[in-house]
Amino acid sequence: MTFDGPIATTWGKALAALRDKVTSMTGYSVVDTSSGGGDASVPTNDWFVIATPFNEYIRFRPNTDQDNRGLTPEYGVDWDTGSSSWNDRYPNDPGNRLKEIGRNDGTTGKITAHQSDGGGIQEGDAVTYWLEYVDSGFALYFQREEADGNDGDGMIFFEEVTQLWDYDDAATHEANMIFGVAGHVADSIDYNPIKQVALDCRMAQSGSSPHHYAQGVANPDANYNNYPYTDGVARSSSYRNASGADAVIGRYEMVLQERSGGDAAHRDTIQDADGNDLYTILNRDAASVALRMD
Repeated sequence: MTFDGPIATTWGKALAALRDKVTSMTGYSVVDTSSGGGDASVPTNDWFVIATPFNEYIRFRPNTDQDNRGLTPEYGVDWDTGSSSWNDRYPNDPGNRLKEIGRNDGTTGKITAHQSDGGGIQEGDAVTYWLEYVDSGFALYFQREEADGNDGDGMIFFEEVTQLWDYDDAATHEANMIFGVAGHVADSIDYNPIKQVALDCRMAQSGSSPHHYAQGVANPDANYNNYPYTDGVARSSSYRNASGADAVIGRYEMVLQERSGGDAAHRDTIQDADGNDLYTILNRDAASVALRMD
């Protein structure tokens, strides 16, 4: 379990690092790929599926051809390695959520990390990335570095929800992990227009939106006590109470939505009273997040 970054590389190699470092942890493994390999750079139109310790699967589809450039994460309960297809995919997973944000007619959505309509990140594009990977999940923030006027950013994270009550055996099963997306996103039809998302967190079964953001000033003095934040609170409409409110099901902490405005700059570090690093702020472009530094 560790925190890496900033690391300058290419987009294909950043995805390979995500695949290899996450699956180096106990309980995570690659169970299927479209090319069958552990390429040092994830090729154009390749995909890979990661099994998690929580009996769920995540497929990363870095579609980087001319018509479909970007990263589409999919998430579900049952991946069939024989047919390389989903038997049971969550209805409100990141790919479907990004399609909803894009609001066009595409079949799925993606993180483009690109500011131009009709554009998107490609395998050989220069990027800088930060990666947090711990037993409970992982988060990847990346920014395109081609200096062509279209550089954007993107972020995806998955984290196990620390359950406040055991909903695993409930009649309706909610996901075990919460996910979040941020940055420049689009659907798959013409990328028109590119959307800018500060941070969008969801439960993949119900689609409920948890509360999680921080407002503070990043370490302007030696006391380190003036950046208040709390753990994220996860809710699910699968378990609404009698008044119609989504039930609180757990908490999470890997990513904050950063709302300090001009008081916090890209790559500022949030520390505790003893000077220990807790979060790094990553908000160069559309994303506005603080990423845990374990």
